[in-house]
Amino acid sequence: MFDGIHKLQPGHCAFVRAGRFESWEYWGFSERSELIVTSEDELVEQFRERFFTSVKRQLVSDVPVGAFLSAGLDSSSIVAAMAHSGVKDLRTFTVSFPESNGVMGTDDPAVASRTAAHFGANHTDIRVNADVTELLPKLLWHLDEPVADPATILAYLVNNSARGNTTVLLSGVGGDELLGGYRKYVANLRASKYQQLPVWLRTKLMEPATAMVPDLLGSRFENHIRLTKKFVSSAGLDSDEMFLKNSTYFGAAELYDSLTPSVWQATADVNAYGEHQRHLAHATKLGFDSLHRMMYCDMKTFMTSLNLLYNDKMSMAASTEVRVPFLDLPLVGFLQNVPTRLKIGYGKSATTKLLLRKAMKGILPDEALTQPKAGFGAPIGGWLRGSLRTMLEERFVGGSPRITEDLIRPEFLQHTLRKHLSGEKDHSYQLWAMLTLEIWLEQFPGRLPN
Repeated sequence: MFDGIHKLQPGHCAFVRAGRFESWEYWGFSERSELIVTSEDELVEQFRERFFTSVKRQLVSDVPVGAFLSAGLDSSSIVAAMAHSGVKDLRTFTVSFPESNGVMGTDDPAVASRTAAHFGANHTDIRVNADVTELLPKLLWHLDEPVADPATILAYLVNNSARGNTTVLLSGVGGDELLGGYRKYVANLRASKYQQLPVWLRTKLMEPATAMVPDLLGSRFENHIRLTKKFVSSAGLDSDEMFLKNSTYFGAAELYDSLTPSVWQATADVNAYGEHQRHLAHATKLGFDSLHRMMYCDMKTFMTSLNLLYNDKMSMAASTEVRVPFLDLPLVGFLQNVPTRLKIGYGKSATTKLLLRKAMKGILPDEALTQPKAGFGAPIGGWLRGSLRTMLEERFVGGSPRITEDLIRPEFLQHTLRKHLSGEKDHSYQLWAMLTLEIWLEQFPGRLPN
């Protein structure tokens, strides 16, 4: 993004000696040692003990330590472990949204509130009425790069609001990658069953029919429809291709339609999936199974380049510190040798974070154990049709967008915007990515190469 400035690879360090730059990996997954072989009950107990120890290690501080608390399993488990460690003044923080053009956030603040009450926490529900049009440019400046995830806004708001009570917060980042928390992992397992259906049934009937289902933007079915369409459109691919397709909001065809000829020419030798494929290949050499390969790849890419990045930079922007107990090295080392079939249930019982759910059974309230995945869920669709609509139209309709000068084809941008604003198609994340890039170009002019 900036000429002459490069990022270190995950787990790498660097020295400059006499003008010479040297970099190497100081930590990473090594070849798997012997898989843990013990009874399931004993494994669950060992994991619970190590997880509680990890959280306790992260509580060492000269100031009170609080925690993010969504309705999700990771953050709820951290709060439970804090209570188990004897934290006297347990402080929890969650973010909730007023309805935005018929769209609510994806997680339920009432569940978080009840979980906090269960453990006697001093809970703060941060009701967001912030002006996103003002926040987005400010936070992109702090991020340095066009990180296209609306969770950056939520991370800043919760850190900024918590600062008056505590400056150290525990976060559940890392739990999904280590314990199998993403839906795409389960989707890959279920794809093998889908592929057993006759090809004609899938390609001639199911896939076209699914594609024709209205997106029902603003309804409670919107997210389910989006995920179902994504699964059906990718389930016929091989495991790696399906994983990569489910890791982006711009599929290969969309990417081809969106970029200008000059970009295609300039990037003719660039493989957009090169880093992911390299990590997947390395995981194969380490002897990892299919699911572990995906988790490893996400740890080396998605977790480091997105989740850890925006949590770190947004906490610094708010003058707070975020700690991540799931990534405590002893816990990571232990989980590396836990068979993936014990992290994600197989067959009809396939579910995310099976080991964590079993470890926290009887400790967390039942509703916290059975909640669907609930991270930082912003009502992005409502924002783009509401408070951000003016910003979209000013830049992409009435203005001269920088991204169409050399990057995005104007007709693709206009088509995507028109379909979304009319409610015909859900292009929330594609538009968010393009808006993010546009604002970043405004703040850092002259960054693109000639």
